[in-house]
Amino acid sequence: MSLIARNYTEETLRHRPYGHNLVELLKTAKAEGLILTTPYADELVEWINEWHYDDVKIRYQFAEERSLPMCEVLFPLASEIIHKTALPPKAIVDRVFSINPDGTIFEVHSVGLKTHPYVYARWLVELDRKRSKSNNRYLVDLKDGSSFAVSGDEVITRAAAAGLPPLRQG
Repeated sequence: MSLIARNYTEETLRHRPYGHNLVELLKTAKAEGLILTTPYADELVEWINEWHYDDVKIRYQFAEERSLPMCEVLFPLASEIIHKTALPPKAIVDRVFSINPDGTIFEVHSVGLKTHPYVYARWLVELDRKRSKSNNRYLVDLKDGSSFAVSGDEVITRAAAAGLPPLRQG
């Protein structure tokens, strides 16, 4: 559930009372049905908002010493918010995950509704190769419930075998 999915426009969310105000965004998302299970979620959002919202102190005030939540405290909350708001439900879209050499996921991409997942994955492979990251593996997670991990070469082979055209990126 995202605010965009609830018909809040990007333009509306850019301005007051929203903008950089994480507390107001969370309050509105909860009023629209978001339920967070991370302990002390409201308090953590309020804590980081002190430095994020008012004059965006965390980006512009460097001489002041701060006490902020540690990443290990914020990561579970951030992960929960991302999974509940940013990622469309699995039954709606296919996804392609970029995987580090150690097997951890470092990027999640929701594939456009009219785009074949192999085409999207092939585009990621091409981007990675331009960045000299040619040894990545990819997890293709299909909305039908199936998923498989493949190398960049396998992505290209599968897309070519299916006769799929390249992805056009604006």
